Amino acid sequence: MLPFGDASKLKAGEELIAIGYPLDFEDEATVTSGIVSAVRYESDTDRWVIQTDTALNPGNSGGPLLILSGEAVGINTYKFFSASDGRPVEGLSFAISEVTIREVLPTLK
Repeated sequence: MLPFGDASKLKAGEELIAIGYPLDFEDEATVTSGIVSAVRYESDTDRWVIQTDTALNPGNSGGPLLILSGEAVGINTYKFFSASDGRPVEGLSFAISEVTIREVLPTLK
């Protein structure tokens, strides 16, 4: 089991690692790295998210987002592929923050 880190202490520019199985690859998990772009509160979904430029692709959802010490600070969730007007975007990935996970986890048990 991975220990949780403190996502409330994350700063823009801090390095991160994402782990997952993009595109349903069946062998070993894929590891990508990036940085914290921002930590945001989404009022429409009532959750804290970590915005990152870490490469996330379909299949990475549900994998951990780690700080370099190996602690999980989020769960990889989604990525924007285009802006609302259809322009393509790059490096706009999100993970649900450990802060929200800790709040919701007791209700799931």
